[in-house]
Amino acid sequence: MDSPIKMSVISDISLKRLPPHNLEAEQYVLGACFRSAEAFPKSLEIIDEDDFYKSGHARIFRCLRELFESNQAIDILTLSELLRQKNEIESVGGVEFLEYLEDLVPTAEAISFHAKIVREKKILRDLIETATEIAASSFQDSEDVDLILDKAEQSIFRISEKRTKRSHYHIREVLKESFVHIEKLFEKPGLVTGVA
Repeated sequence: MDSPIKMSVISDISLKRLPPHNLEAEQYVLGACFRSAEAFPKSLEIIDEDDFYKSGHARIFRCLRELFESNQAIDILTLSELLRQKNEIESVGGVEFLEYLEDLVPTAEAISFHAKIVREKKILRDLIETATEIAASSFQDSEDVDLILDKAEQSIFRISEKRTKRSHYHIREVLKESFVHIEKLFEKPGLVTGVA
């Protein structure tokens, strides 16, 4: 008697609600990348393009990554040029939208906070998708219960792993930060300690 009621609740939820997302947080992350050279690497520590709900935002982030990895400046000019080369400038909202993103964010200070919001919404979407798959395979009743449980545990574990911070970084990111630190030390020799 309970099963039909629960099933109707599941279908009602999936039909009436949009998946969790926060477009404002996505826009703040993208806009912050124009404000500071350190903003994009900070965002990469938390998210990647797959975490964005809006496909246009994901394409912008992917292009920002390409600019970063090729050691180019991250600004509206370089980004819009790359998007034009890929024939994606109009699909992301045009140069006007990129300018809107830049004007939206006064400072890049909160980029980590906004990136975490984007990441958390992606985790919720992944959980919904996984829970739906688990429910569907459970209702089919065509597999062994232990196998269904194993698959469910693996799926949830994969989502849980995504929540943790990255433990490895691309060498380019590490070298870039190291050179900035070395240059600062060189400019202020009094800060360096040890044998001359």
